Amino acid sequence: MEETSEPTEVTSPDQIARGGLLESGAADRGARAGWLVLVSPDDSLVAPRPTLTHAPADGSPARQLTVPAAHRPLLGTPSPVSHAAQVYTDPARAIRTGDDFGPDFTTAVRVHRLLDAAKSSARSGSRVRLG
Repeated sequence: MEETSEPTEVTSPDQIARGGLLESGAADRGARAGWLVLVSPDDSLVAPRPTLTHAPADGSPARQLTVPAAHRPLLGTPSPVSHAAQVYTDPARAIRTGDDFGPDFTTAVRVHRLLDAAKSSARSGSRVRLG
C-alpha cells in the first residue's frame, strides 16, 4: 500500500479511560495523585516511541517521566527484533531469578472481566458492578 498522506477515517478506539464507583458509592476516576498519560506519536505497533507524562491532580504542570529501563526495548531502539528478543528474555530472567516476569492467569481473567463489563455497560447504557 502506498502512502498518500490522505486522512483516514478512524474505525477503532484511539484512547482508553477508566472510571467507576467505590464500595462507598464515591466516584473513582483513578486520579487521586493525578493522571499518567502515555502518548505515541504514530500508530506503529512494531516500533512505538511513546512519551509518558504525569499530570498531577493539584493542577501543577505536567512533567515527562522516564520509562524505567526494564520496560524499554532491548538492543537500544525499538524494532521487531527487540520485541521478539524481549519475549524470550523476560521468561529466561524469571527462570534464573525466580521472579515474576509478567501478568499471570489470574490477572488475565481480571482484565477480561473488566473489559467484558465495560462492553456490557457501553451496550446497555447502565452501570455494571464488578464482583
